[in-house]
Amino acid sequence: MKLLGANGWSRSALVALVYAAAVATLHADTIVVTYDAATVQTASGTPLCGTSTECWIGEETFTSALPGGTSSYSTSLGNVGPVSGGVSGVYAGYTRTVADQYGGAGGTGDYADVTGGSYTITLTSTLTAAGKTVGVNYFGLWISALDADNVLQFYNGNTLVFTWTPAQTIAGLGACPNSSNLFCGNPTTNFHGQDNGEQFVFLNFYDVSATFTKIVFNEPDSSGFESDNHTVGYISSIVPVGTVFTPEPGSFALLSLGTLALIGLRRRSSRGR
Repeated sequence: MKLLGANGWSRSALVALVYAAAVATLHADTIVVTYDAATVQTASGTPLCGTSTECWIGEETFTSALPGGTSSYSTSLGNVGPVSGGVSGVYAGYTRTVADQYGGAGGTGDYADVTGGSYTITLTSTLTAAGKTVGVNYFGLWISALDADNVLQFYNGNTLVFTWTPAQTIAGLGACPNSSNLFCGNPTTNFHGQDNGEQFVFLNFYDVSATFTKIVFNEPDSSGFESDNHTVGYISSIVPVGTVFTPEPGSFALLSLGTLALIGLRRRSSRGR
């Protein structure tokens, strides 16, 4: 499958159209999914914030226990403009697992996992930018040992706004095992090359139409949904970084004129700030 790099795209209406058409599964929100280069295991706040006038990016690395299952995402990866406050996430139903061949960024510490069920992150934002309260519109994570039945669901309150299934990502990254495919196998020094039949990749989820307050990780069987370096943020003017898939034939039919107009309006207003 032919891939397009997002970094060099212009901010024209046509670019917005391609971004929107690359959405994995469209619900109430338009969420653009990209992935970073092979071996990348953590988000970088500078390119994520881009030219935004307000931006805040925080991370949970699972290197220490979460008191009461709550993360304050206190490690700020990016803080641009007059942004104050923070984001907390309540983790319910997940398992902390010591780094092994299946996960643990850097080959150390712990990672989040679930087998035969699901877990939830409920997000609360106290971020204030440009004199107003803002929510979370970015989520990134390092997915290790990617499985075909690892599914993410994004909610705003109790409303499901987006579902990501990994079929297109798995196909785009290329089959494993394959010694020439750098997405195959654990890239960390401590477990390098292990579990080479599965893919390891950092994914970015950009909500270009609204915000979300809850993320559900689903893994219905015994294979596990392993991930690390959960990253949340608010970006005032989103320009997705990473790589997105070329839209499948017929994908443009999913888009309404209202959605396209909304994205174009957001980009024009951001340039005028």
